Amino acid sequence: MKVYFKSFFSAFTKGYATEKELSLPEGTTIADVLTEFGMDPEGDIIMLVNGRPLNERTVLADNDKLTIMPPVSAA
Repeated sequence: MKVYFKSFFSAFTKGYATEKELSLPEGTTIADVLTEFGMDPEGDIIMLVNGRPLNERTVLADNDKLTIMPPVSAA
């Protein structure tokens, strides 16, 4: 299945959003994707699938759009 992945973590993106099309097996979770990129699925990460906040146990579906970003805070 295809999943569209967008990351706003500057450690991976050099300050820019990174977008990738991933080819994943059926049954892949958000945690699986985060682990593949060397991230802790239980860390402080905002996870959106198709614009909706979900958790790391969410099973992804074909053509989902997974967006991850660090928590945002105001000073």
